Amino acid sequence: MDEHRISWSTAFPVKFLSVLLAGGMTLGCGSGQDGSQRVGIRGIVTYQQQPVTRGVINLQPRQGTVGPATGTIVNNGSYEIRPDRGPAPGNYLAVLKIMTADLETTPHPGKVESKSAVPFLTYSIPIEVKGGNGVIDFELPPDATSPE
Repeated sequence: MDEHRISWSTAFPVKFLSVLLAGGMTLGCGSGQDGSQRVGIRGIVTYQQQPVTRGVINLQPRQGTVGPATGTIVNNGSYEIRPDRGPAPGNYLAVLKIMTADLETTPHPGKVESKSAVPFLTYSIPIEVKGGNGVIDFELPPDATSPE
């Protein structure tokens, strides 16, 4: 009856090795689905020498860069893209959209309104992402923007 039973000492190493190999192939040490090695980046975004209150940053791979497009929000002048969601090293077009006016509250409870449509400014800046986690800061001058 116990002829088909595998002992603990035999089963444990086989199961452990199987889980270890499967886990290693799944995690991939921070690489993207296309096999590219991803890195984390963070930085500060300023407009007219002041921290950008709100905005978004998107990184679009340029020709010759193999890797994913990625992005995140800019909040209180800073952004961070973790390595598990970060870009692969290479050349990117950083597209930043920043809000240039804050929303203001009105006397109506529960409502947030603005004086007019919230203006966004868009910047397209070529950047190079290097290997390892890095810092890329953006100082956005007022004359290089395009209103949307």
